[in-house]
Amino acid sequence: MIVKIVEKDGKVIGGIQVYENSFDGRTEVQDTYHIKSIEYGSDSIFGSNEEEISVIIDVSEFKENCLIAGEVYHEFEDCNDEDFYRECMFSICNKLNIVSGPIPDRAYEIWSIIEGEYL
Repeated sequence: MIVKIVEKDGKVIGGIQVYENSFDGRTEVQDTYHIKSIEYGSDSIFGSNEEEISVIIDVSEFKENCLIAGEVYHEFEDCNDEDFYRECMFSICNKLNIVSGPIPDRAYEIWSIIEGEYL
């Protein structure tokens, strides 16, 4: 099952892919999109004996990522296709104050917003 988390204006802010094994009833998160962490436990909402998965999203970081994605896209929207990704990632890393080392996951999250919203 895919659970899509959407703001009231229609922007997708996260999602998880959940699999429930019908044999033993265990639930497992297979993939995530813009999710900071996941916690497993027992139902704390309805009071049942069901398994519960808590999804933690940093909405303020997501909104900041969306702003950065928009700025970067508009900065390079006229760039040729061969250089577009490289220039965007360089700009994203500059905006995140990343000057050396591997590209952080957050930069790839911002790139995925550019791909989803602008390309």
